[in-house]
Amino acid sequence: MLERKIVILIVLLLFISGCAAIQNLTDMSLFGKKDFVSGKGLTPEFLLKMPPLDKMPEGQEFQVGIKVTNYGLSDAIGEICVFDSLSSNYDGIPSKQNTCVGFNMDAAEKSTVGSKIIPTSERFFFPGERSYYVYKNLISDTKTKIESEIRYDYKTKFNSQICISKKEDDPCNSRVIGMDESVKFAPLDISSIKKDILPTPIGYDDVKLILEIHIRNVGGGKIYNEYDSKKQFFDIDVVLESGSSINCNPKKEGRFFLEDNGEVIVTCDITSSFSGEYIDDPLEIVLSYPYKISQKTGEILINHKED
Repeated sequence: MLERKIVILIVLLLFISGCAAIQNLTDMSLFGKKDFVSGKGLTPEFLLKMPPLDKMPEGQEFQVGIKVTNYGLSDAIGEICVFDSLSSNYDGIPSKQNTCVGFNMDAAEKSTVGSKIIPTSERFFFPGERSYYVYKNLISDTKTKIESEIRYDYKTKFNSQICISKKEDDPCNSRVIGMDESVKFAPLDISSIKKDILPTPIGYDDVKLILEIHIRNVGGGKIYNEYDSKKQFFDIDVVLESGSSINCNPKKEGRFFLEDNGEVIVTCDITSSFSGEYIDDPLEIVLSYPYKISQKTGEILINHKED
């Protein structure tokens, strides 16, 4: 009886291992494991053998399959394109202007238990689920790389309560504001927020405060600018319920921007109006921006087929 139980246990373990292996296969990239991991906003991943791993014969039909996962709490509207490094003389994949598909992806969901994020995903097949690319007219063995590029509009949303007191030494005037962990799943991350309360004359209802909002790019791509790739512009909307006046800087050409290192500190001067000694005030910050992320295969050898 004991031996029989051991045999059954071994069979079950083998079955579970096999299922795990199959699951890994469906999520594998070109080289047997995930070669692109972001987890910030949208993350692209080539499907197994779509395109072929490292080589194919001239004339072989193939597809490009890409799984796109949205880890952030924002809907995403954009397009995904694929292209290769070879001339159109060899057919294959046309230029990226001709191989783009639009999409509208739902936001990830936040679990009601803890802070777990449940991502959404979608699969795309190029040139179509029942269509194929093929390389031909080669003169000799040739190498190519296949690349996908995603451009999409996205938002980073921050919500918190901040305490504002007219008493300079009030503990509620702590300089550091508690962070909303949901911003960690967006490509533009609000990594910290600090506040300074300026002295308030006795009898005044207005309180002057300064917010320092540290923003950085953590998504594995960059803010997309169709006209100038060096200028990474974004919009920021800061709302404080008691705020009667909000003015934020720095700006370039009238827009907020990331520095060359992918970071910036936005400083907002705010006038908060309330009666009483202190207030717990809802603070909302929304960053809006176009984002671009890409992935590329290793070299794929196309073996020339002699006539």
